[in-house]
Amino acid sequence: MVLRPLPKELVARLERAAPKIDSRLGKMKNADHRASLTGANEFTTYLWGRRVRQMNVAKNYPGIRLVIKRVHGYPAEETIRRLHEKVDEHRKRLPGAEYALQKPHAYAIGHDLVAMAGTNAPSVEELYYRPSDRGQKAIARLLKRGFSEEGIRTAAHAAAEAMGTGYRNIVLAGSRRGKLVFVPLADLA
Repeated sequence: MVLRPLPKELVARLERAAPKIDSRLGKMKNADHRASLTGANEFTTYLWGRRVRQMNVAKNYPGIRLVIKRVHGYPAEETIRRLHEKVDEHRKRLPGAEYALQKPHAYAIGHDLVAMAGTNAPSVEELYYRPSDRGQKAIARLLKRGFSEEGIRTAAHAAAEAMGTGYRNIVLAGSRRGKLVFVPLADLA
């Protein structure tokens, strides 16, 4: 899968360093794929499009792209718990769905900070609603694997609607056993 778990040692270090990370989050590189950086101060981390930042951990953890997100509405642990509950509920309600929802590998490292592995997977919005290059490339790869354009569109729409988090907050992680796999991002709004 594209979205993989973080090493336990890294998560433990992030939890210990959460106060420092919180104070320096605005100085980290913006990694939010959902918005351009026009308008408000680029150092604020409380506004839409500026809550996701990239942290360089390559020296101690090569090959890991780490992103830290400031969540809103609920504390970090509750946000992750609610996302997991939504995925579990969906699996029980629609066990034979033509797509699969996977729980995100997200870790509460502070009151409102969530750590995740970064990904280049496109959001559902990037597939059809605001097409991007990476969204179109993902569709082309899936078409080569035998998925139909209509099947991709239907599954993407159904997965986003099932999670209720919006088209921006669910990504197409790939395919497994003939089903498209979607993963919600750590955002409930």
